[in-house]
Amino acid sequence: MLLKYHHTATAAASCPLDAALLHQPHLHDPCIASGALPVHVSLSCLHLLSSWRDIEDKLIDNVSMDASATVAAIAAAIALAALYFTRRQVKTAEEQTSIQRMMHEEAAQPYVWADIRPHAQHADFMMLIVKNDGPTVASNVSVTIDPPFPQQWAREGEEDRFTSRRRFAALPPGRVMQWNLGIPQQLLPSPEIPANGDGQFRITICFDGPKGPADTLSYIVDLSEYRRAAKTTPGTPMTIAKSIKDSSEALTKAIDRVSKQLPQS
Repeated sequence: MLLKYHHTATAAASCPLDAALLHQPHLHDPCIASGALPVHVSLSCLHLLSSWRDIEDKLIDNVSMDASATVAAIAAAIALAALYFTRRQVKTAEEQTSIQRMMHEEAAQPYVWADIRPHAQHADFMMLIVKNDGPTVASNVSVTIDPPFPQQWAREGEEDRFTSRRRFAALPPGRVMQWNLGIPQQLLPSPEIPANGDGQFRITICFDGPKGPADTLSYIVDLSEYRRAAKTTPGTPMTIAKSIKDSSEALTKAIDRVSKQLPQS
């Protein structure tokens, strides 16, 4: 069966294969010259065109799938990054909370210390001082001094003052316990008094706080360091003179107020 030439020409315009066939020399036979093409040629072109459109549709679908996969991968990466930084922030917040809780608990603990030092007012006596500088009560307080104080320091009937182990049922906040050990010339280490040794004593303090037993505090005090220190007292001639002047002025003002209230004769 033959088709008219204008029908095949129209098909050739839409199919490159038909156009190529129309221009081939071997096709210039009477059949083609009479304006007809075989039906199988146009059908093959239509089949090829349909296959090309299927390939084009698949390419478009593949491109769309690739774009969707890319967007999904980017979104997943962003989500993972956000999760990582969120966990970092949560961990940092937990650490800060733990530090603040620890600081709050430490601030509420008693702080008991002991020292051998000159008297605060006149510095002519060496004092053993135990004090609670914390905000809460310290209980079951134990203060140990090693080595024990030399026996030569103790005077008759005052041996308890020089004991090397002291216990207290409780030390409220701000309480100070102190004992006079003697004058520095008798206590500080020197070649003339070999019994004083090197003047080093280890002080160990144990006590309980509101949360239970506190950490043991242990350190060494060296009395030989006081041999190179100046003896100072809070009062100086200038401060004493100023105190006397201030007191005199306050007394004068008080007398003037009282005299003004007395009836005039």
